[in-house]
Amino acid sequence: MSGADSLKRMTVLITAGYVLALGLLAGLTIGIHVLLNQAVTELQHAGKVVNVAGAQRMLSQRIYWLTEELAHGTGDLEALESAINRFETSHRSLIYGDLAAGLPPGVSEDLRVYYFEEPHDLDVKVRHYIELARSGLVLGVDSTLVEDMRPMAAADLLESLDAAVQAYENQVSANVSQLQDVQSLSVAAVIIVLTLEAVFIFRPLVGRVRRYAGQLYDLATRDAMTGLLNRRSFMEFANRSERERRRNPFPISMVMFDIDHFKAVNDTYGHATGDEVIVRTASLAEEIGRDADLTARIGGEEFVVLLPHTDLDGARIMAERLRSRIEADMVDAPSGSSTDSIRWTVSLGAVELQDNESIEAGLVRADGLLYEAKNGGRNQVRAA
Repeated sequence: MSGADSLKRMTVLITAGYVLALGLLAGLTIGIHVLLNQAVTELQHAGKVVNVAGAQRMLSQRIYWLTEELAHGTGDLEALESAINRFETSHRSLIYGDLAAGLPPGVSEDLRVYYFEEPHDLDVKVRHYIELARSGLVLGVDSTLVEDMRPMAAADLLESLDAAVQAYENQVSANVSQLQDVQSLSVAAVIIVLTLEAVFIFRPLVGRVRRYAGQLYDLATRDAMTGLLNRRSFMEFANRSERERRRNPFPISMVMFDIDHFKAVNDTYGHATGDEVIVRTASLAEEIGRDADLTARIGGEEFVVLLPHTDLDGARIMAERLRSRIEADMVDAPSGSSTDSIRWTVSLGAVELQDNESIEAGLVRADGLLYEAKNGGRNQVRAA
């Protein structure tokens, strides 16, 4: 074989190898792109499911609170009916799906045990709770109905709702972990192929994978609307701080707050303006907080701030600063409104973690104080 023939054959082999490597790169790139896009979509759906499931807990408490107010002759019957309808609609959507709302079609097999099997049997509990609440709309609310609803609102139904939310969050965590494993294998395959190729193919592909990984991390840890930590990530970081406190004692406090009369904002000015109020509230909370504080959106209009190295007095001061700052703020009203700007307030509950008290227990206490602030007239801080 002549030198020219050998060179030609080598050129053909190199070209064939190069084209084959490019084909493998193209196939891997397309596969990773499809996989990550699918993962982003699934995590978006999962995030919406977690938000809806978390909102169910607040709605159950709101229904009880409104029923109790009506029993004392100070409640709002329309508000109670609206809360019941939202509670019932969200429950159906979680079980059977709601594609228009971005919820997957039906509850997964792993979660069916929470809805249809003992000890939680959440579907039966929710239906019974709704039936009790609706009986008040038809027959009138009295102290007997409040007493019938109290055990479910205080413990039975609430614990099952919390268990379901935790199951949803665990499922999201498992999906993220699985996707991270798949991603790691894909990246390893890409690196092996890229090692055999030129640097100008390797760098762009790694950059793309890194960007997708960042998107996955943000979707898994951040609230899409406000950019704050979501409930799952907040609990992870907060529990880490609590463990550090056990090793080296220091005070930890929490402030939980939510927007007063938020439904009225949505109903009067539209959901776009309501979203703007939520985003502005989140921004003000981060402005008031320190770098070491953790601020999270844990429900529709409910937020929490973790304050490491802060006692109850410090938490109360921070909460009051946030309350007054929000009270003084405003956003522009949509065109055609009867007013140029919109003002709103928040109710806040502040607690300092006691010795050996968990983050979850502290959140329960803060939530109770928040509702004390609501019941006390709103736009105020309750601390204990």
